[in-house]
Amino acid sequence: MAEERARLNNLPVRFPNQFPADGLPWGFQVDDGWEDLIVILCERIHTILKEAPPGTRFEFTQIKEKFGTLRAYYRLEHTSDNVKALIRQAVAATEKATARCCEHCGGYGVLRDIDGYMTTRCDACLKLR
Repeated sequence: MAEERARLNNLPVRFPNQFPADGLPWGFQVDDGWEDLIVILCERIHTILKEAPPGTRFEFTQIKEKFGTLRAYYRLEHTSDNVKALIRQAVAATEKATARCCEHCGGYGVLRDIDGYMTTRCDACLKLR
C-alpha cells in the first residue's frame, strides 16, 4: 500500500492551505484504506475555500482513527457561518463514510468491536489482524 501512503503524504503539498507548513505533528494516523476518502475531503474543502470570504483560514491539526472511524480535527478562522457549516458537513460525511470502508484495504467494511477495540474492517482484512 506504499502508493496510497505516498498520496496521503503528498496532500500537504497538493493542498498547502489545509495543512501546517511543517506537516501534521503525528502524520496521518490512519491505515491506507481511507486514503481515497481523505483525498475527496481535501478536494471538497478546497472547493469550499475557493468560494470563502477573503481572509478565511483553514488548517487540519490532526487526522486519525478513533473508535474505529476517522476523526479530522481542524482550525477554521475568519469566515462566514455558511463556510463553517459546509466544512463541518464535509468532515462529518467523511467520518461517517469511514464506518463502511475498511481502514486497511478500502473495500466495504463493517464497524466492529473486537475485544473492546473498535475497528472498521472487511472480512478478509479482519482475518489478517
